[in-house]
Amino acid sequence: MVSRVAVCGGAGDSLLAEVAAAGVQAYVTADLRHHPADEHRRASDVALIDAAHWATEFPWCNQAAALLRNHFGPSLPVTVSDVRTDPWNVEGC
Repeated sequence: MVSRVAVCGGAGDSLLAEVAAAGVQAYVTADLRHHPADEHRRASDVALIDAAHWATEFPWCNQAAALLRNHFGPSLPVTVSDVRTDPWNVEGC
């Protein structure tokens, strides 16, 4: 059973060594490259979950925008784009 998970939005294979040492059973990130992921799996029991890059970053954009708006007020216009940039979208299903 998985009881402890590490999460990194966006590309996270630069953190594989830290994840292996963190005492987690699984790591959710995006854009894992073949060789770093393969080397990690050979050296560690931590399961890798490779989600889409856009999907791992977009959920916090509105929260970040709210923080910026609260801090800077109207002097800094803040807009969160609703354009999906994930190339892995499935259309017409």
